[in-house]
Amino acid sequence: GEPTTDTSILKDHSAPTLAIHGGNYASHLDVMKLESVFPTVFPFGSGGPTLERRNKISDEEIIRHYLKLSLPQFMESEFVLVANFLLGRILSFKSAVMKCRPLVNEHGEAVGDEIGKMTIEEIEEAINEEQANKKSNSTASKFLK
Repeated sequence: GEPTTDTSILKDHSAPTLAIHGGNYASHLDVMKLESVFPTVFPFGSGGPTLERRNKISDEEIIRHYLKLSLPQFMESEFVLVANFLLGRILSFKSAVMKCRPLVNEHGEAVGDEIGKMTIEEIEEAINEEQANKKSNSTASKFLK
């Protein structure tokens, strides 16, 4: 509808209420476009992590920078929540990649391959050695540590 010009609602000096309805939610692919999700934070539609910059800045660093800014629009709870979510997602992806990277022993053989070659007897022997506090350099004993 048309905006009202009636000023009688301001007579009690209360803050006006803004009611927003309708619209579409941003997909998970669009969330990195913070300028689309938060038009009040990026009023000119640019400046978000997806902006092409002369000096490359990682998404992680730019989001950390936004969270350190003292401008009121960057301190709103909705923005902080989404920015923190994005930062957590970036960091969890980094740690997951690090954990999934194959470990290689001193002979250039992947640890997963070594574990796959272990027999039940080797594992039982390593458990017995571990319980007896004996030191061993076998693959099974390394795996138990």
